[in-house]
Amino acid sequence: MLTMIALFASALRPARALLQAPTRCRATRLFARQPGGRNPEKFERSDLTITEWPLPVLRNTNNPVEDFDDEFRSLCSEMMDVMYQADGVGLASTQVGIDKRFFVYNPTGDRSRKDFEVIVANPNIFEYSEQTETDEEGCLSSRSEECAGRVTRSSWIWVEYQDEEGRQKRKKLKGFEARVFQHEYDHIEGVLHFDRFSEKDRARIQPTLDMLLEAHGPGGVLELSDEKKAALQPPLTASRMPPAVEAAAPKKKKKKPATAGFGGFGGGKKKR
Repeated sequence: MLTMIALFASALRPARALLQAPTRCRATRLFARQPGGRNPEKFERSDLTITEWPLPVLRNTNNPVEDFDDEFRSLCSEMMDVMYQADGVGLASTQVGIDKRFFVYNPTGDRSRKDFEVIVANPNIFEYSEQTETDEEGCLSSRSEECAGRVTRSSWIWVEYQDEEGRQKRKKLKGFEARVFQHEYDHIEGVLHFDRFSEKDRARIQPTLDMLLEAHGPGGVLELSDEKKAALQPPLTASRMPPAVEAAAPKKKKKKPATAGFGGFGGGKKKR
């Protein structure tokens, strides 16, 4: 599971130019098609469903992928298909209730651009740039249009992971692709995009989170512990990165949830 706003990826520029464009100009398909950013109730060719906050599975940290077999590759392909149907650009294992450390993404959001599809297993972000970009992010697991907000991410990162065949990969990502990777990496660390919101953005989406919590019933309160907050990786500087906010913030007076918005999608050392 950004500029997370904006236009549709099916419009517009060639994909390579798209990925190199300034964030505010980039075209993406990050939000679900249904009203309010809801996901389809059922996906074609799949029994998978996208898990929504506040289900506890979204706070899980998962076991490593060990078997890079046909079953795993088929599952990755199925998740990629579900991601496209939900109008996303990334989807993590925790979002479909799978206890393995992997995610899939295509930063163009364009099903026809198979050359941009990436399967990431057992990843690690081992270097973050000090330079950051702040942009709108939403998530397919939290009403992407209604629960979007501004998140600061490193402009580039160095990552290592295994692909669908188990081959080791090591590369530098930048721009929008770096943002997608960081968002999805957060998912398999049990961190959600709104944990990184400013207090103002968190307060704005709280009525929708309260509504989802009420609909879920008892046992659905999910807090980001102090230990987890302390473990969040760079860029977490007071001047550039909003602090993580408790996922179960005190309830405010109920307001009518927003009906429009945008949609959507951790260690290492900081490069100076």
